Amino acid sequence: MQRLQTVAPVLPAPGDSSLIPILGRHHKTLLLFDGFAGRGRYRDGEEGSPLRFWQRAVEAVDRGRPERVRIRCVELNASNVASLDREIAKLRHPNVTIAATRARFADAAGAAAKKLHELGGKAPPTFWTADPYGFRGVPLDTIRDLMSIPRSEILITFMVRDMRRFLDQLVRDGIARFATPFRVFEDERRQTLYYLVHLTNHALGMRQMKRAMIKESADMTFWPVTVRPPDQLELDTAEQPPFPRLQVHLAENYTGHGRRAWFAL
Repeated sequence: MQRLQTVAPVLPAPGDSSLIPILGRHHKTLLLFDGFAGRGRYRDGEEGSPLRFWQRAVEAVDRGRPERVRIRCVELNASNVASLDREIAKLRHPNVTIAATRARFADAAGAAAKKLHELGGKAPPTFWTADPYGFRGVPLDTIRDLMSIPRSEILITFMVRDMRRFLDQLVRDGIARFATPFRVFEDERRQTLYYLVHLTNHALGMRQMKRAMIKESADMTFWPVTVRPPDQLELDTAEQPPFPRLQVHLAENYTGHGRRAWFAL
């Protein structure tokens, strides 16, 4: 359950063009499947995705479209499930039901998908969220299976910016003792193109790689070497304008040499 709240943009407030009444336009029942439900409510009291699902479902049903909503929450962590069950026990509505299951997303989704496949054209519209903690837990075969169900939609959280979870996972699972990321930007707008991740089981190896990277860029971010047409030459550097290190280099090496074109330096 991410703090980003994946359901927030999908299930807007009453009066907006919410996805729930759209999916329920021609069907009396709608199924919402929260694949990584979490605790139900954050420790600071903020509502999690299951409670937001519930709130939007009640608002839609009270407006008459759809008539019924079934919410199924899946969470593997036992402590989170216990907390979620306590939150769910407080919820009551004659036409909105919510239940939690302790299971892996792939297993629970696969079992639900099997039942929906058996219903064929009678299967209710189903909206799935896959909001994993890290980079595992959402097999492509499962996604393919869910998308083959009529009137099935999926919202997946893919945390391309958050490398820390991936790195923690590598260390936590014993794959490597040290995992160090280096970000490569696509252009001067600092849009991330990809990450280089250095893995080692030796502290010395980690320190030496960091030293080498910091020598090239203090914040360990880089631009890839690119080939551009001669009439569109740009400076590939790990610094932002006005390029302070470049200025120092030019001052130290070319002061007193007069004016020169770039290609002559």
